[in-house]
Amino acid sequence: DTNKNSQAEKGNEKTATTQSYKTYTNARYGFSISYPANFIEGKSPTNGDGLRFTSPDNQATLSASGGNVGNFSTRDMFEMAKRSIKGTIGYNVLEDTWYVLTWKENGKLYYKKDFVGAKSHNSFTFSFPESMREQYEPVVEELERSFKRGNTEQGH
Repeated sequence: DTNKNSQAEKGNEKTATTQSYKTYTNARYGFSISYPANFIEGKSPTNGDGLRFTSPDNQATLSASGGNVGNFSTRDMFEMAKRSIKGTIGYNVLEDTWYVLTWKENGKLYYKKDFVGAKSHNSFTFSFPESMREQYEPVVEELERSFKRGNTEQGH
């Protein structure tokens, strides 16, 4: 029992420094993001617009994808994303070419970043149980740091 507790504590304390990452690069939209190496890659959609990754315990998920924007601006995309959220919106920021939204819904925390260009956008959404916030905050920081946009000035 003591061993179990010290392993759990060690896992929580060292997540930020010992978590290893892999990089996913989307061939169609050109964006890339680093994700926890132990996350399981979902089935690739036939249109190649993105991938979903799930933690081994199925508690956390990362979806990274691209899409064409038509005539929508960054503000339009931001407002549409806000309207689609059923939970309580927290931190949110809108800039010229990107936005970030966080929200809480059904005991889970969500973090979404979207780069928006003239013709396409690249986004990721990461979710995890609120009770695992301490464990996953360093992961959110790495996702944010590592997320690189593709060429959003052209459609794909």
